[in-house]
Amino acid sequence: MIAGKKRLREIKQERGYYVTTGYNTGRDIPEEDYYPTERKERAVYSDRTPISFTSKPIIFPVQIIGRMTNSPNNPHSDDKANSMMIRNLRMGNAKSGYFYTNIGEDEGSISAVVPNASFLKIL
Repeated sequence: MIAGKKRLREIKQERGYYVTTGYNTGRDIPEEDYYPTERKERAVYSDRTPISFTSKPIIFPVQIIGRMTNSPNNPHSDDKANSMMIRNLRMGNAKSGYFYTNIGEDEGSISAVVPNASFLKIL
């Protein structure tokens, strides 16, 4: 089940930070917890293709081999790194990636956003 508006408000109160990000946004979120099939709006991949309800993630380790603008010791905010990447991709000049501090999921950990798969080596 996915957290509805009521549960998201409780999490925000309990943890003290904003949690309505990603798929937990939109106009059609029910008040109570719900199953993804109950919503009109669907989660999508970065190319806007709808994610199948039978999809399962494939998790594997990677090494960043492409150029990064900053380091894990000096990460951007989550919003800043991702908005800069989106802007650079739209303008056609995304030549490096960004490290950022997670806000919603796994709060405080460091992640990275890169322009494409060529920046990564599967280990």
